[in-house]
Amino acid sequence: MVRASQRTFREVDFVDTTDGHVRIRSPLTHELTEMMPRRAQALARIAKHVAHTFGRLMEVIDCGHSVWSDGVASLPAYP
Repeated sequence: MVRASQRTFREVDFVDTTDGHVRIRSPLTHELTEMMPRRAQALARIAKHVAHTFGRLMEVIDCGHSVWSDGVASLPAYP
């Protein structure tokens, strides 16, 4: 399987539809589908961190505390 960052996309990988949309053709669609589980795992950790950060931020705001210090938000660091 070729990584998308290493792939040279070609005109034949895409098709224009009559309603003005562009569709991805196979076999590129199959390659992208095969990559999805690994992409989901890689992004899950980041999405979880963002969700928890927003949750903690909302708790701080609900308690009436300021998250701002010298004009910069004080948020947890990415693990």
